[in-house]
Amino acid sequence: GFSLPVELKIDRLELPDIRLAEALAGRDFSIAANGAIDATSERVSLNFAAHRQDLPDAMAQADIVYAPEQNELKLQASIAEPQGGLIARLLRLPGNPAVAMALDGSGPLSNWTGQLDGNVDGAPVISVNGKHTLTENGRHRLELTGGGQLQEMLPPAVRPFFAGLTAIDVAARFGNGDRIDIDKGNISTGAVKVAASGALDHPSA
Repeated sequence: GFSLPVELKIDRLELPDIRLAEALAGRDFSIAANGAIDATSERVSLNFAAHRQDLPDAMAQADIVYAPEQNELKLQASIAEPQGGLIARLLRLPGNPAVAMALDGSGPLSNWTGQLDGNVDGAPVISVNGKHTLTENGRHRLELTGGGQLQEMLPPAVRPFFAGLTAIDVAARFGNGDRIDIDKGNISTGAVKVAASGALDHPSA
């Protein structure tokens, strides 16, 4: 079962002035962040928020809970920046467009669903649905389906591999040992198509 080797509790962590130099992203950025973490042998919860000091609406936040003993999983995170923001500059996106991404998923770990959506300059470019279930023998099953114009959120160097529409249809089972069963592993773009299935097994020494 799930167990951390140590326990960690930070009620509030304040980082009021994080400075990123021009050499990193093409201009100076000043960021303020705060968060909290409570990690025990049975449960992990994390809250985090950050924003640009010159533009509070340019922000990132996360709320995560993983508690398998209570059959709970929460993955909620978002990031939003206007044109010329840090993320666009780090990814070298042409024109430094406005970028927004949101992950929203909460519910029982045994039957969890979530969705990841991404926009560039207000236009939807990616949407992926995720589902996690527990099988009768206690293994995890993870499914990912969706896709979009993924190249719009990637650096120019790798964009040719994701030209056109990217489609994702993946399902795998893992846990209760080292074996990973890939029920389906279909990923296609305008330039590449990958189809995989089978099992990966790494026997213990």
